[in-house]
Amino acid sequence: MLVENSEVVAETSLIIDGQGPLGNHVYILQQSNEAAKGMQWIAITHDAQGRPLGGQVRAVDRLRADNAFLLRVQKHMHPGTTMILTEAPLHPDTRSAKDFVIMS
Repeated sequence: MLVENSEVVAETSLIIDGQGPLGNHVYILQQSNEAAKGMQWIAITHDAQGRPLGGQVRAVDRLRADNAFLLRVQKHMHPGTTMILTEAPLHPDTRSAKDFVIMS
């Protein structure tokens, strides 16, 4: 689900490659890397016990979505974009509140 300023902009189903849980992750876009045709992200990630994860395939690399959704996401991306990946249920009461600030 693509959410901007507490409004759902687009949504789709994801395909998860591989086995095992994804865990909880926060990715912050630092910059695009035109030479590598990719993005440079800072990742904050941990397992269920709060231990940092390292040396594993990034959870975001296990995700697949349809091209129309990905194009919508790309149009909204800029340095500072925050992407949250969680296994928690996504419900309007838990995903956004007018007084909730991820980062300022």
